[in-house]
Amino acid sequence: TYDRLRALEDAFFATWNITAQQYNVLRILQANAAPLPTLTIANKLISRAPDITRILDRLENQAWIARSRSDSDRRSVLIEITDEGIKLLNAMADG
Repeated sequence: TYDRLRALEDAFFATWNITAQQYNVLRILQANAAPLPTLTIANKLISRAPDITRILDRLENQAWIARSRSDSDRRSVLIEITDEGIKLLNAMADG
């Protein structure tokens, strides 16, 4: 049963050129009004993602997220969903 559900999930997300983990990151960002630090996103993911940087790289390459540095702590990278990312989530929900 798990394998069948996983195959359906993979096929759905492939239609949108996104993975389940990337989708999860976008939903986490959409649910928060303010940008989130990378490690906060990693801790909120449903499944553990040791490659959070690569996930974020792919999302940024698609223009679905934007990165910035924190003014109070330059070591911290803040992530926020873009208008394009919100459009993607809305399109996925509609269709």
